[in-house]
Amino acid sequence: MLIQALTSCLVRPSPRRPERRGTGQHRQSARVAPATPAPVSIEKILTEAFLKDLHRRMCGAVWKWAGQYRRSDKNIGSPCYQVPMDMRMLLGDAVTWRTAKVYGPDEFAVRFAHRLVAIHPWPNVNGRHSRLTADLLAAALGGAPFTWGGGADLALKGGTRDHYITALRRADAGSMGELIAFARS
Repeated sequence: MLIQALTSCLVRPSPRRPERRGTGQHRQSARVAPATPAPVSIEKILTEAFLKDLHRRMCGAVWKWAGQYRRSDKNIGSPCYQVPMDMRMLLGDAVTWRTAKVYGPDEFAVRFAHRLVAIHPWPNVNGRHSRLTADLLAAALGGAPFTWGGGADLALKGGTRDHYITALRRADAGSMGELIAFARS
């Protein structure tokens, strides 16, 4: 049941638009993909293969490039040639955080998500992917999934999204408290 809730953002195209493979967001015609049958271990989550597969499962029915790192530079994120190295560094850092018990479960998961979205490894769906990854990490660490602003659509401009962007910018500056609080709000 928990994993079903965590994987509720996995999408497939609706019967009305089965061939859509453009670059735009695919929200309106999305429906839930089958849930993972069992909880995922933290050791598995903290692998490049798992993160690529999660992205592929989230977007594979929509975009051919799902699960592949982006091949062009964007106005945010690491340069595209540096993405694979930055991902390996993030995963290595996360293993160290876990082994040395540097952060509590919530801070561990939110810091990981923040670094992941800062790298911006995918052409699209970086925010949703990083938030789902944080939810899976929280569950693997024995916690509940995050609510991320009470379940509001963070793609819609306005109050909740603005609060989220402010929290992300403060986290960019090194202050994680507001982003962790937002994740639990």
